[in-house]
Amino acid sequence: MEVVFSSGRQIAFEIGDFSEFGLGEGQIKTPEIPVGEFVSATATIGSHNPIMLIQPTLTLDPVIGWISAEEVARNRADEAESAESRTRVGAFAAAAGGIAGGLAGMTLGGAVGTVAGALLGPAGVLGGRVIGAGVGAKRGAEAGGALAGNIGESLYDLFHGDFDVTAQLKESRLSGKVGLRYTPFVRLSFALTGFEWLAKASVELQTVMYVTAAASFGMSGGITLRFRDGKLVRSVFTLNPSASLALSLEAEARLKLVGSLLNIMEESAGRGPSLFDGEYTTPTFHLFDMDTVIGAEGAFTFAKGSPMEILGRNIRLPAGAAADLFGGGLKKGGRNIPVAKRLGALAVKKRDAEDDISRTGKTKGGAILMVWYKSADWYPRYLTRPSVRGRQEKISMFPHHVYDNGLAMGVDFWPHEGMKFRYRGGVSRGSGMSRFKRELEAEGIELGRDLAYKADIDHVVDLAFDGPDDETNLWPLYESRNRGAGSVHRTQKVWWTPEKGDPPQKTALEKVPTGRWFEIKKMPD
Repeated sequence: MEVVFSSGRQIAFEIGDFSEFGLGEGQIKTPEIPVGEFVSATATIGSHNPIMLIQPTLTLDPVIGWISAEEVARNRADEAESAESRTRVGAFAAAAGGIAGGLAGMTLGGAVGTVAGALLGPAGVLGGRVIGAGVGAKRGAEAGGALAGNIGESLYDLFHGDFDVTAQLKESRLSGKVGLRYTPFVRLSFALTGFEWLAKASVELQTVMYVTAAASFGMSGGITLRFRDGKLVRSVFTLNPSASLALSLEAEARLKLVGSLLNIMEESAGRGPSLFDGEYTTPTFHLFDMDTVIGAEGAFTFAKGSPMEILGRNIRLPAGAAADLFGGGLKKGGRNIPVAKRLGALAVKKRDAEDDISRTGKTKGGAILMVWYKSADWYPRYLTRPSVRGRQEKISMFPHHVYDNGLAMGVDFWPHEGMKFRYRGGVSRGSGMSRFKRELEAEGIELGRDLAYKADIDHVVDLAFDGPDDETNLWPLYESRNRGAGSVHRTQKVWWTPEKGDPPQKTALEKVPTGRWFEIKKMPD
């Protein structure tokens, strides 16, 4: 039977930001460059926002274990109503309780050992986790055994012959993430030489880039107890620690074309900024992503016999423990940069049909395929903020921008085909939406005035898929499209496998264990 020792949780750390120093903010502009007899051009590179620190997070994935229930089932089927049978079931449950306590203790003790070992560097982290896990397993087993009945090793009167009691810690991982965000742009502007007031045009590529580093420590293992005529004669205890450092660079972009005629009319009574303004903005599109993982893992096996003498020991490190090097990751990621594609979507490579249905979701590279039912085209491109000077200001959906009075709005990462995220399951809604609504009110932004339809404030990436509950992930969405979208995402049928090599199964997405990776394979047209 499967046992969930902990459902997992995520902790965000509020720390100071260095955006106040203005690193990377500003622009560099070239002098006018003649490109013809009457036309000149200027190129501008810069950023409206400084480099910002992404809020660090610490995540404990769900701790899942498995305990053999064969003996319980056999006793229940055999004279289930007899006092002796009930006693046997209770005794077995006591042993299972001790094992469960040991596994839970191993996880918590390993986490403490990780923190303590971090002071000694990478080797200390791995060693500290193993030592902490051993101490935690011992304490947890003692507590679990006591709670389940404090049976002890000898069960002569209850069990006869040989049988095994097996328990496994299937999943347990503690990870932390921190990163930097930057929003550079490149703009090329054209104007009539000496007559800029008459006509001008520009093309601008606005990008947002995230550089993140994520360190994680995992632990799995198992305990097998061999009983002979009720006496514990042998135990095998395994630990499989792993550690990894993942580095990633992601970039989103949007292309904007702007043209105007007779700018001399600006500020004229009853007129807008110019006689004619034209603007075309593409949907945001995924520019590229580069990922690499440097990792190591080990396997430790300890065999002991009663009364606890060591019968054998096997310690090994698998060949090729370093999963990847950063340079290799950059080279691999570089192939993902699109060369020819329509704006707003990636050219998705052909997938192997068998691979599509046999993904475990345990790694980002093996993400389970799903459909995303909210298109970026359903969101308004701009909101309008009134100004004290009587002129309106456009608040763009992309990128996230901090305006002159501290107003922060806009979403950096919009769902696209190929986007990957982790499933967190049922996550309680926080205060992000109410704060966003208060900001709109304070700035005089009225959705009813800007939009020709009723809109809700939406988490662009659902909370269930690790979307943040703040202004970097909130934007108005057409009400009829928003209502029920989260439920549709969670109840859709997906193909996946619990473990590599297991037969594929098709279930509702919400039946997949939390912490698994998902990839968007399709979006609405």
